Parts: sequence; C-alpha cells; structure tokens
Amino acid sequence: MSKNAVIYARVSTDDQAEHGYSLPSQIESCEKFASQKSFDIAAVFQDDVSGAKPVASRPEGKLLQRAIDSGQVKVVIVFQIDRLSRDIVDLLTTVRDWLQAGIEIYSLDVGQITSELDIVLVIKGWQGSDERQKIRERTTRGKNAKAKAGKVVGVGSSPYGYNYSGGELVIDEAQAQIVSMIFDWYVRGDDYSHMMSLYTIAERLTKMGIPTPSNVKGLIRNGVKTIGWSSGVIRQLIVSETYSGVWRYGKYIGEGGRGGRRPVEEQIAVNVPAIISREMWELAQERRAYNSKIARRRMKRQYLLRGLVYCGCGHAMVGGGGRGEHLYYYYCTRRYGSGLAIGSGVCTEPLVKGGLIEFVTWDYILNLIKDPQQFETKLRQAQAKEAATIQPKEKELDHVIALLEDTEKEAEEIACASRKAKGLIAAKLERQGDEVNKRYEALTQRKSELQEALAIELTDDMISDLLRFREVVALGLENPTFEDRRRWLEILQTKVTVTNCKAVVACRLGGTPFQYDLIALQTSVSGI
Repeated sequence: MSKNAVIYARVSTDDQAEHGYSLPSQIESCEKFASQKSFDIAAVFQDDVSGAKPVASRPEGKLLQRAIDSGQVKVVIVFQIDRLSRDIVDLLTTVRDWLQAGIEIYSLDVGQITSELDIVLVIKGWQGSDERQKIRERTTRGKNAKAKAGKVVGVGSSPYGYNYSGGELVIDEAQAQIVSMIFDWYVRGDDYSHMMSLYTIAERLTKMGIPTPSNVKGLIRNGVKTIGWSSGVIRQLIVSETYSGVWRYGKYIGEGGRGGRRPVEEQIAVNVPAIISREMWELAQERRAYNSKIARRRMKRQYLLRGLVYCGCGHAMVGGGGRGEHLYYYYCTRRYGSGLAIGSGVCTEPLVKGGLIEFVTWDYILNLIKDPQQFETKLRQAQAKEAATIQPKEKELDHVIALLEDTEKEAEEIACASRKAKGLIAAKLERQGDEVNKRYEALTQRKSELQEALAIELTDDMISDLLRFREVVALGLENPTFEDRRRWLEILQTKVTVTNCKAVVACRLGGTPFQYDLIALQTSVSGI
C-alpha cells in the first residue's frame, strides 16, 4: 500500500537570484523522487518567505503542521534540507518533532532522515545557517550602498503621507494635508489655542471621518478594519523625522530590532521631500518631551502649581493630601524633615489648601488679561526686555552643540584606540574615556536646559496664541482645561511664594506682584 506524502517547497528572492531554486523546479524534482518511491502526493505546500522564519510560522508551513498534527501526513519530501529552515535550531527541533510524530522525512540532498542528530543533517544545517548569514551580510551591504546613494530602501509600505516609487518617497498631497494638520494641532492647539493631546487629535480625526493609515493601505488586523484613529498612531506620526525631510536607514540593530536602537550617528540619513518644516517637527518633539516631563502617570490628582509654588524659606512646596475633590494641600518639602541634614531644622509654614492657592493664582492671571490692550502691551514689553537674553542663549546653544560633536568624535577615537591598547596605555585610555563621558553628560544636560529655556521665549506666534486664548477665556465663552491653564501659567513664568499664610503671585509681565491673605480669603470663599 502506497503512503500519502506531501511536498514542501520554499523560495526567497535571494534563493531565486543566486541558485535558481524556483518553486516549480523544486516541486518537479520532489515529484520524481516520490514516483521512484511509489508515494502518492496528497498535497504540495509552497512558501515564498525567508528561511530564517520558523516553519510553523510561515503561511503554508502552518498548514503543513496542521496536516501533520491531524495525522493526515505520513511522509514529507523537500528538495534540500535548507528549504525547511536556514536556522539550525529551528531545523533540528522541527525534524525531532516530526520524527516523534511518526513522520518519514526525505531530503533530496541528504536522503531519509532518521534522527535529528544525523551527522549529515547537522552539517547541512550549519551550512544553511552560514549561507543565511552570508546572504544577510550581502543584502545589508547592498541596502547600505543604496541608502548612502540617497535611495529609500527596505520600505514594505510607504509612510503615511507618501507613496513609494523607484527608491524615492513622493508626497501624497491629500494625506500630507492631514499630517500638516496633526502637527499644527499638536504644536499650536485648535482654533481657540486650546492644546490638543494625542487622544484629542485622534478623536477629532475620527469624528471628521478621516481614513486611518491602515484603512488607506487596506490593512486588516484579526479580520477587522481599524474603526478610528488612536493616540498611538498619532504618536507614531509625531515622532517620525521623515515628515521633516529626513528618512533614516538602519535605525534598529539585528532582525526585528532585537538588538535595540542604533545610535543616530550610525544611521544613514536620506533626504526626502518634507511635508512640514524642520522647525515645526522640533517644536513637536519639545512639546512631547515637555508632556513626558510633567506626566502624572502615578499621581492620584493633578496639581496645577507643581513646580511653580515655593515656601518663604526658599524651598519648593509639593502637593499631597486627602481623597476628596478639594481635600488636598501644598506643603514645604522641609515640613516633615525627610532627607534633611542634622541641625538644618524643619519648616513650620502651615499647609495651604490646594484648591485655594490654585484659585488665587488663576484669578491673578484672569485679572491680567481682562484688558486686551493692556495685556498685549505688557506682553510686548516683556518680549522686548527678554530679547537681549535670547541671543546669548542661542549662541551658547550653538557652542554646546559644536562641543558635543567634538566630544563624540573624541569618544570614537578613544574607542578605536582602546581595541588595540593594552596595559598602561589601556588604563590611560579608560580614564580619558571616563572624562569624555562626564563631559558629554554635562554638555547634554546644558543643551537640554538651553533648549527648554528658548522653547518658552515670547515669540510673536506665542503672543498671538495668548491673545486668542484671552478672548475665549475672558469673555467666558469656554472654561479652560487643566492643560490650558497649566501651559499658560508656565509660559507667563508664574511664581507663587507662600510666607506666613500669605501668597505672593508674580509673573514675567512685571508690575507689582499680588499678595493675598490666605486665611482671610478662605473665610470669604466657600467650596475651596
């Protein structure tokens, strides 16, 4: 009685180009072998996929495995053993499991395989793994060369906003309009200058009926089309440097990025058509960094004055307190003496009700913006006063960036020299490396400080946003959100100082700071 046999054939682009392993030629050879053995061919499974992918994870390989598990298959025939796998571990594991299931395995280059420890099988398996490594190296070299020549390579599907054509990204005008709108909302806010979170942007696009990137590409996950935009998709677009005109090749190390992200200086930058300006992209990254900095993932409540309120003793005040809506407080970090040096003393400034001090501070801002002409005049005066400080900061930032580049080159030179150095020279290079690392960390910190300081300078655009915001809030057309209030408190560089239960509120617009008696105010204002 003849046995039911199946043929498994696999090919990849590299196999066809280098060895002529076409699927029809493999199948034809296997059919001749089956005929010689008097096997009945019950099915043919053929994959067009890399041999690095496990057999059971391939489209046709899954079907083959199901047939084996169901007992429908007794014999498996392959053209060469590396058609099963170019990964030695996957190959030997697959062979062992199939043999234990009672499957007869034949490979035209090995013969019948009766054990996963068969020496010929192991040798062929190692050869396949070695060939896979060589193919990967040749492919990588080819892609690197194309990227260095200014070509976009390895694009499975083009980024949203672009179409891929002959190694180049071409702007899709309709999608590019959506990308520009997303960045504008994220950086500048909506028509009323209210800041928009990733979630809010996603929600608005969904309500507008804008197709998602996956819908545009016709992608279906788990048999279902994406219903609407998500904050995760918006974040992917915001962080993509491609939209500012720079596409990077080699961002990740190893297959599937298992080796982590490759340093930017080791990536290959390719110029592509920009959808937004570089300045807009950098502003979006600053906004993202700021959001990350003030993230309240582990906080039970949002503290409007976090980092803006100080005790008269000179130390910061922090938020804390009860569970109720208004039962929270601000208190001096020295109040409970934690982490204080011996003899440094404990601050005795009383707790300040959170709702009260936040009400006082926001009321101060509202008083400032009641008169539109006076408010704009103060903004312009503050802008002119600060103009003299902007240029030195920008100049210092340029110096810091240049020093960082020099430090990176120095670190690379030390790293190259360290590979060959021994003994005393190696020890000296190690000390130099430590010094370079410390210098790099200090310069990076200073760069961050300068960028953060310049990010809140009173530009014309920022003043325009403040004036639009003033119109909405001052006229009572809409209640500002927590994010709105927090943003403008920071832009106006609001500072609150509490001394003996009196709060002094000041900001960058100058003028006489307002002083409130918190105890007297508490008795006159209810519900705070």
